[in-house]
Amino acid sequence: MVVSFQQFCKDMKAKCSKQTLFLCFSATFNDEVQRFMEEFVPEPRAELIVKKKTEWSVDQIRQYYVECEQIGKYNTLKTLYEYISVGSCILFVEV
Repeated sequence: MVVSFQQFCKDMKAKCSKQTLFLCFSATFNDEVQRFMEEFVPEPRAELIVKKKTEWSVDQIRQYYVECEQIGKYNTLKTLYEYISVGSCILFVEV
């Protein structure tokens, strides 16, 4: 893991209020990243859900990038939710 990623996370956390909820998602957390995230996310911590590497593969993961104007983001998200299974996806939106 790149040390600058750890520092970025620490710097970001320092700027947030104590009530901020932190969620960490990755399909490829290795043991080092997982240890860092366990230290980074404060108690009480939600249960860590980890699948064994034999239970998933990268070909099961789909990643898409949708570019849209700020004013059209809501409608774009609304359309996406009509076509995907909400229980098995994570959407990242730049605000």
